[in-house]
Amino acid sequence: MSVIIRRTQEPEATILSGYSMCWLDFQKLAIAMSTALAAQVAKEGPQPDAEYICEFDIWRFRLPRELREETPIPRIIYARKREKDEGTVGRNRVFFETRFIDTEDNLSVEDYPGMRVETDLDRNRRDKFIEFIEERVGFVADKSRLEFQVLKYYV
Repeated sequence: MSVIIRRTQEPEATILSGYSMCWLDFQKLAIAMSTALAAQVAKEGPQPDAEYICEFDIWRFRLPRELREETPIPRIIYARKREKDEGTVGRNRVFFETRFIDTEDNLSVEDYPGMRVETDLDRNRRDKFIEFIEERVGFVADKSRLEFQVLKYYV
């Protein structure tokens, strides 16, 4: 017998741990994933930010279902500073979540010390993602350019 647990209401915020990548490196990754975007950039120059994010998402959703379910393809948070957010990743970085905890509005990142510490789980998910991207796209990400961060993100 299985038990289905449903949320009675959506969380107000989420504490996220993960890695951020500089925007220029992310643009290179998105271009490596999309020949159409690569051609567009070659012809017209840099594109609006949303184009790079959309190409990443399109690539991710074109993966066979079993790969999407079994591989560490993180969601992207391209956070713009909002008044309530804590530790928001700046415009020049893209955040890849490795762990999260739903929280209440009145709690802070400081209330979750375990989320502020980089763990073996975080490093393992980072390394698997890098390996997956190298195998599927040929893009080589430099681990030293990925920065571990924690942020509170309002849903």
